[in-house]
Amino acid sequence: MNSILQCLFSIGKFMAYFESGQYLSHFNLQSSTKGLIAKTFGEFVKNINHVDSAGRGKIASPLLLKRQIELLAPQFSGYNQHDSQEFLRFLLDGLHEDVNTGRPTKFSYTDEQYDQLTTRQKTIVSWNRYKKFNNSPICDIFSGQLQSTVTCLECQTTSTTFDTFWDISAPLISSNLQIDQDGVTLDQCLDSFFEAEKLDTYRCGKCKCDTLAIKQLGISRLPSVLVIHLKRFQVLPLTDIPSRKLHTMVTFPIHQFTMNAYTSELTSAEYDLVAVSNHSGELHGGHYTSHTRNTDTGHWHLWSDSIGSQCNDLEFGQSRDAYVLFYQCTSM
Repeated sequence: MNSILQCLFSIGKFMAYFESGQYLSHFNLQSSTKGLIAKTFGEFVKNINHVDSAGRGKIASPLLLKRQIELLAPQFSGYNQHDSQEFLRFLLDGLHEDVNTGRPTKFSYTDEQYDQLTTRQKTIVSWNRYKKFNNSPICDIFSGQLQSTVTCLECQTTSTTFDTFWDISAPLISSNLQIDQDGVTLDQCLDSFFEAEKLDTYRCGKCKCDTLAIKQLGISRLPSVLVIHLKRFQVLPLTDIPSRKLHTMVTFPIHQFTMNAYTSELTSAEYDLVAVSNHSGELHGGHYTSHTRNTDTGHWHLWSDSIGSQCNDLEFGQSRDAYVLFYQCTSM
């Protein structure tokens, strides 16, 4: 929990929203928590002690926030190790719903009209439709849009759909990444995530039968803050049960990182790394830490629980423990 909180504290837009108190005027009383997660988190943010000039510091105790989350999500109860990426997803989803001012509206296109749109038009229409339902500063910061294009190998007809993402789970093992490799790059992990997938029984709307097809993922809209989850916990086949921890060395960029290899011509951005949630240890035990960068000074800090110390950025860029990477957009 502390590891993810420290990472979020390094994101300026996110923190400014709660420090300014803007969230107080956005409470969504129709959310399942009636605004309690946002309220508790906002009060916690007010009590944060910032790191001093020597690089030392502590954060306010997140005990009240933890208790509130435990009431809403018993899976995070107690002080045993919990998955930091799962906690991040729960927290961001809860904060988003608590300040979501979006309301359901009728889709303005029939299926026939939508099919006649260009890919660019579909990208915009799909995103605008999503935003009508999901309108919050949290969504504005963390959400992006994936584009899935399926091509029938029989008639070459393509079908394009769009899905929103809040993070990308990049595999450390795939058909082109083997577990016995000494190390991989972040680009190799992302290549595996976006690798074309062969579909053996695709129902083609034009052929009216099952055919072979190729599915290709891409990004049609990049988020302001890009979160990349490195899948270090290998799961058993056909289950979600983790079987072991992968200690693969991953090399990742700190500055001027782009996703251009996976985006359309409609979107482009450059990112700097601002935080890393690390996990050291094995599957059923270990310790979470975090590295965060002060965007004002450029200094990096290592956090273990609530204790922080300044460290050298040359220590970054390669790790067997890096688990969740936070990249902040510098140009879009």
